[in-house]
Amino acid sequence: MKRRPKILFYSDVFEPAYSGGLVTSLKRIATSLSMRKMFNVHLLTYDPRLAKRGTRCCPEGYTVHGHGRGEGNIAYLYIQSATKAIVELHRELKFDLFIAFFAHMPLLAVATASKAVGVPYVVCARGSDVNVNMEEDLHRKVMRDYFRDAAAVVCVSEEMARKLTKWKIMPRGTTISSVLNAIDPEPFDVAYRQKAVKQSEYDFLFVGTARPVKRFDVVLRAMDTLNVRGRCARLAAVLLPHRRYRGLVDDYRKEAKERGIDGHVAFFGPRSFAQLRRLYASSRCILLSSDSEGMSNILLEGMASGCYVIARDRCMPQHLIGARNRTFSTENQLVNAMEEMLGAPDGCVEENRKLVCLYHSLSAEAAAYRKMFYAAMR
Repeated sequence: MKRRPKILFYSDVFEPAYSGGLVTSLKRIATSLSMRKMFNVHLLTYDPRLAKRGTRCCPEGYTVHGHGRGEGNIAYLYIQSATKAIVELHRELKFDLFIAFFAHMPLLAVATASKAVGVPYVVCARGSDVNVNMEEDLHRKVMRDYFRDAAAVVCVSEEMARKLTKWKIMPRGTTISSVLNAIDPEPFDVAYRQKAVKQSEYDFLFVGTARPVKRFDVVLRAMDTLNVRGRCARLAAVLLPHRRYRGLVDDYRKEAKERGIDGHVAFFGPRSFAQLRRLYASSRCILLSSDSEGMSNILLEGMASGCYVIARDRCMPQHLIGARNRTFSTENQLVNAMEEMLGAPDGCVEENRKLVCLYHSLSAEAAAYRKMFYAAMR
């Protein structure tokens, strides 16, 4: 039997208490590559709780390892402990390729370990990290060589690839590749069918981590404006707690009450996959208000469930806009788009589902990663 190449993803977002878009993408990619038996996939992450439990195998086919030495909030100790953990695990398992997932601290650790043991590495440059952290010129100058020494850089949108090219943050001797995020539409079949036969409980659905960059404050102001105009919209807000902004969810609840719209906004904490599908089924339209996104999982999942979409223009890829969705760049445009959607018919949106199924297939995503990873190992 032919040996499957052994690859190591290193990330600092794979935490039991964290359930944002990055960790969702990481799990999906690891599962897809493992279950399709393309690679022997291992994940290594900084997490003291996971380190205490040691190595564990997931039902999805990949293996998770944790390291908890060093201080996660002190850069030089984090890099030192992460690099040591990568090197020690490599000496035990002999990896063919390292992958830095979320290109900031993990990239520094992976690049350092790669130089020490001579294993090539690939950078999975995720949306928020590139678009937010790399906007600073000084930060780009520091990170440039770490990108250039990579065997390849993977983006999730053409816009991100153009930014990296513009900033000259490119791997030597190769090009930056764009691999679209993907979903399996089948889990959303129930939500899609339910939307066709019943009236929506919520007009709008917001799902995201409670971070300023997600701009839920803009959504609250838009809801307030609609209320002033006499349009009684209903919003479901799934706000995921973030370790750096622990009080932000309470602040948003307080703001909604102060604006007098708390009766129109239903706040939810983290939802399971099944619970989120039920919210898609009971919502008319997805709101994506972030200042920056690479390729939102919520956007894809909502479209697969037959929801309309209103997204900031820099967060909605051109190939997914279609005829029924709306983009905005100003708060006034957001309010107008939301008011327009209040008059849109209930029921499933076939066009959105077809757009997602056409461009965002799990098998296509796995094949693209396989091609890139094999090329990087040569």
